[in-house]
Amino acid sequence: MESTQDKPCGKVIVIGGGIGGIQCALDLADTGFYVYLLEKSHTLGGIMAQLDKTFPTNDCSTCMFSPKLVQVADHANIEIVPLSRLLDLQGEPGRFTARVEKKPRYINEEKCITCGQCAEKCPKKVPDEFNGGLGKRKAAFLTFPQAVPLKYALDPETCLYLTKKKCGLCKEICPTQAIEFDQKPEIITLDAGAVVVSTGFELALTA
Repeated sequence: MESTQDKPCGKVIVIGGGIGGIQCALDLADTGFYVYLLEKSHTLGGIMAQLDKTFPTNDCSTCMFSPKLVQVADHANIEIVPLSRLLDLQGEPGRFTARVEKKPRYINEEKCITCGQCAEKCPKKVPDEFNGGLGKRKAAFLTFPQAVPLKYALDPETCLYLTKKKCGLCKEICPTQAIEFDQKPEIITLDAGAVVVSTGFELALTA
């Protein structure tokens, strides 16, 4: 009789929350696998979330992409792990063990009601990298209106409290006490039968 330890694990780790990783996670989840969807940033989407039109059909990127974000967020077989990166992977096909670092959001996802008061009161403005630096965002921010998870985050590199122990207005006005300046990185362990790497691409200047 085959022992439990010898049986393949029915879970899959998908690394990368862009359109490739999202579609992969949906396909696997629809066939019955439980999927851990790892994404290094605060939200899913990758480059496609920043696009207006797609080549060669000139279709609206958001029109195609937003429904998939909703499907991922609502799927019972998909667990989204934002702000995460793979540290170590051990094992063999059928039974892997992954060590994953999960960085702090500094806002409790369960308590955040996405009211936006933290961003409204935040005095610190910085270039908005999601929009190519063409506009400004606050140190307390939501990446884009359709973000998944639809939760605010604090930027540890620009937040006045996290960098200089000044301000703290967001914590004072948050109606659900979701601001947690003392959050620390944590290491989590995930078991999976397979790992899919879909880390996407970066724009390159070829001229």
